[in-house]
Amino acid sequence: PLGAWTTLLVGLMLPEGAFVLFGSTMLALRSHSMNWSATQLGAYTSLWGLGGSVLSMAVWPRLYRSGVLDDHGALRTGVVCLGLASLVLASDPGETAFWCVLPLGVVCVGLLRTAPAALMSKRVPATSRGRALARLDAGSSACRVLLPPAAGRLVDEFGQPCAFLFIATLCAVGLLLVEAALPRSTKIKGA
Repeated sequence: PLGAWTTLLVGLMLPEGAFVLFGSTMLALRSHSMNWSATQLGAYTSLWGLGGSVLSMAVWPRLYRSGVLDDHGALRTGVVCLGLASLVLASDPGETAFWCVLPLGVVCVGLLRTAPAALMSKRVPATSRGRALARLDAGSSACRVLLPPAAGRLVDEFGQPCAFLFIATLCAVGLLLVEAALPRSTKIKGA
């Protein structure tokens, strides 16, 4: 069985990798299949980034300060939103669905960019924090390299819905691993 540290590390890497895969590969493929221009896709993805930035600067800090949202809750929210967006796009190839997932994407951008590192920083002892964050970054980078070709293969063999289901599965497995790792203790020894 995996230790709490490894379970948390893999659990944080998978949704982060799924998020990058979703934004960098799958949105472009879907927009191409809808005959969008590069300008349209650029504007669409800019809306994700703009919305995520507004949430990151204006909304999330207030929710953190008020105690409504903590790093674990932020991660859960971001992962669930990404999983839902992926399931919607797996089930509906239309342009309407593409626009309907925009609010979910905005939440993902605002939370999944920072929540994994913030959660890791608070759960790993200070003496191991640098090494833990370096491993998280290395693992997330590996996901950025390995997941797009895997999703491309799924698209080539089975179509776009399969790749979106793959993203939703990465989110579910990652979240289950994080949930399995965190109840064990507030701090994870031996990172």
